[in-house]
Amino acid sequence: ILSDKVYDTDLSLQLSRQSIKYSQIKNDAAEKLVENKAEGYRSSAVSRLAQNVDLNSRTLLNTSTGHVAKMLIQNSNNNIIELEKALRHSEERDGEAVHMAKQMIAFEEKNIRILKDYL
Repeated sequence: ILSDKVYDTDLSLQLSRQSIKYSQIKNDAAEKLVENKAEGYRSSAVSRLAQNVDLNSRTLLNTSTGHVAKMLIQNSNNNIIELEKALRHSEERDGEAVHMAKQMIAFEEKNIRILKDYL
């Protein structure tokens, strides 16, 4: 959805790369859940709609490259915070879930470094 609002070719390419990596991580997590016979998290239609409305409202008047980059950096920071909290409160100190969370944190940190160039 956001890529439709981005007019900077380089940033659009970066968003595509991020989207592919997010999909890979989501698929890896889903595979692990299936292997462990766990039930996966499914976001509701209402949740997805709320996210779309929020995104549309935040880009309604400003779709500049800097503004979009700032929004993405904030989102990545929020993701890192939530993952760090989950790791800190988890009893598991090693294992696949911890590895995947750390992998996601590293990915988000890389995204932030790249997106700073667009501010």
